[in-house]
Amino acid sequence: MQNREILGIIDLIYFGPALILTVWICVKHGFGRQLGWFYLIILSFLRIIAGSTGIVNAKSPSRSATQATTVTYSVGLAPLILALMGILKRLNEGMTQHQFSSRLIQLLALPTIAGLIVGIYGGLGVYSPIPSKQANGLPYAKASSILFLAVFLALVVITALTILHRRSVKDGEKRLLIACAITIPFFVVRIVYQLLATFDRNPNLFSLVSTADGAVIVQGCMSLLMEFIIVGIMLLAGVIVKRIPRDAVRPQKGSNTSVMQMFRKGDKA
Repeated sequence: MQNREILGIIDLIYFGPALILTVWICVKHGFGRQLGWFYLIILSFLRIIAGSTGIVNAKSPSRSATQATTVTYSVGLAPLILALMGILKRLNEGMTQHQFSSRLIQLLALPTIAGLIVGIYGGLGVYSPIPSKQANGLPYAKASSILFLAVFLALVVITALTILHRRSVKDGEKRLLIACAITIPFFVVRIVYQLLATFDRNPNLFSLVSTADGAVIVQGCMSLLMEFIIVGIMLLAGVIVKRIPRDAVRPQKGSNTSVMQMFRKGDKA
């Protein structure tokens, strides 16, 4: 059994059950109101596709299978970042003061989605049979990685400031804040790998398609393992925290004050 085939099987073993658990968590919290975990469903599908095409490509190499594997691996960082963004949005909506505007956090989704689109285009270009598209694909792939890095740094700032004002976070929600904080170091390793695989492109160490043992081991440790840990922490948080009713998180029109805050003010009165 080839090393890339083993990597694909590990992907399927993890993200198959993770997909089922994520769907259950989304049903528990509500698909429309808590999008943080919803993005993990998208990530699970991408990883299942990447694992499947990786296994196929290991047995019968083809350009289309290589493109599918590479693109789904590289852009998988987008839903992971969006998941962190969604959880931070929920946290800030429930804070009594010092919270970030939900719209401000949601705006960060725009460069993330842009990075996703650019990354798909770049990945398809790099492994295109047309030489001109190959030359043009790499700059797009690099731009995608830079966009992901910029959004992540913004989320780190939001996480840090939320920690500073953690007294404003509802007691039951503080576990989510802890989960976000714990995932940051693993995100750093994952994004560093993304940058190295895009800018360094050392086939012996940083490659999404190389069959060199070193490249596969590095990808497994710096990419897949980090994702396993991040997803595991987020899923555990989703299982532990309680569901917030619809009316408790819906902001009123023309106001930055959420109904949850109004309930609290009423309780204090």
